[in-house]
Amino acid sequence: MPGDVQLPHAQEEMKLKEEDEERMKKKRSAPDSSVCGRKKRTWRLSDSLSDSLSDSLSDNDSDDVPPLQMKYSRRPVELKAQRRFRPRENAPSPVPPASGPKTRLSLAALQNPLAPAMKLESREVTQAREEAPPTLNGLVCGADNMAALAAKVAAEINAFRDGEARENAQLEHTVEGLKKWNTELGKMYAQLEKTNAELEKTNAELKNTNATLQNEMRELHSDAVYGRAIQGLHNRLTGRQTR
Repeated sequence: MPGDVQLPHAQEEMKLKEEDEERMKKKRSAPDSSVCGRKKRTWRLSDSLSDSLSDSLSDNDSDDVPPLQMKYSRRPVELKAQRRFRPRENAPSPVPPASGPKTRLSLAALQNPLAPAMKLESREVTQAREEAPPTLNGLVCGADNMAALAAKVAAEINAFRDGEARENAQLEHTVEGLKKWNTELGKMYAQLEKTNAELEKTNAELKNTNATLQNEMRELHSDAVYGRAIQGLHNRLTGRQTR
């Protein structure tokens, strides 16, 4: 079954089962001795069904199931089970040591591949797991993970602080530059105000000069009119005397 762990003895049992099936197929395909080899023995569906049922019954190694003699079976199920599941010499123990890792055996995979999976655990492994102290290793691993995570977070915080410090230094430098520029602008504004005052004073002086010039032009105009009048009078008087 997928995800199940098979031990070496289980693999050996599966291999024996496959060899027996191959042998049975060869026997079915061999010619019958009763007809002296003139024709092959007819294969019947009942033989296959009886063999598969015998295999399933022999796989269920339980005391509650009595041996069953099928109608078309060539040999008893009990003898077949004894031949199929005979113990082998120097076979590895199916039970792992208590100090080893947890091992889950699949009873269905060991006995019948078509049966539903039944997870089992050896008694030694169960006892070792129950007698084990609290999950100190898990706590230590969790503490290590938390420490690594805390170190990672601290490194990120330090990097963020370093970046923030650099940005603050750049901002302070920019602020100092803006302050200097603001001081220069204040000086320029004061100079402009002073120049504006001087221009306003000059404008006032120009206005006064303009008024004075206008007065002088009016006076000159009056003088010119007076002079032309006197000249005309002089011309008339001179003309009378001439006549």
